[in-house]
Amino acid sequence: PRLRSLVRGRGVLFAQPGPGTLAVPISLGWNEFQGQTSSQHRYDLRRARRRAEESGPVTTRIYTPAPDDVAALLSDFARVEASGWKARNGSSLSQRETLRQFFLNYARRASHAGAVRFAFLEVDGRSIAAQLSVVYAERLWVLKMGYDEAFSRCSPGLLLLADTMRDAFDHQLKSYEFLGIDEPWLHRWNPEVRSFSTVACYPPTFLGLCGLAADTAGRATSKAGTLLAGFDRRRLAARIGLRPGR
Repeated sequence: PRLRSLVRGRGVLFAQPGPGTLAVPISLGWNEFQGQTSSQHRYDLRRARRRAEESGPVTTRIYTPAPDDVAALLSDFARVEASGWKARNGSSLSQRETLRQFFLNYARRASHAGAVRFAFLEVDGRSIAAQLSVVYAERLWVLKMGYDEAFSRCSPGLLLLADTMRDAFDHQLKSYEFLGIDEPWLHRWNPEVRSFSTVACYPPTFLGLCGLAADTAGRATSKAGTLLAGFDRRRLAARIGLRPGR
């Protein structure tokens, strides 16, 4: 409402709700928090750790790098990430040089403030899961994760997430922010939802109107693509005899 009052008569403003993200608020001790999760979740964690320990000692290392150390740690992260499904769909940092360079530059700058965290889950000295995150406003924000699929039986990503979350609890941060999209498997941590909106303001200038036209066309194209994808899914479901929504 405040933005709309400021823009009134001076341009056009759109506010569009976007997908939410999940976060775990930190107000208890780690053991108390774990006690509030389901018994199945706690059992899954214990079983995953036992399976990992069958291959050797299990260690989680968390680094707060200096700027000169960022490149080497990011290289280690990219290597672990490339050993999983992200390499197959072309989304790993090792395959996207522009994105890799972005994270390298960002992490170097953020490391000057001591905000960057690289975490690695190791089994017998071999890194099988990795996480890149930052600490800002007394919250830990998970930017990227990856794991070695050769060890998928012991759920390395889940183990590393649990260890880094426990570290956030131990340091008495305010929350553990998953970012990314709202995925069902994350709800085992009893998270709360962060709601977001995209706000766009277009001034009554030539460039502002060009931006409005381009963004409007982009939204229409995106919506049409979503509708077509839904139509294709319904048509495929009808072919193979599935009920809608399955």
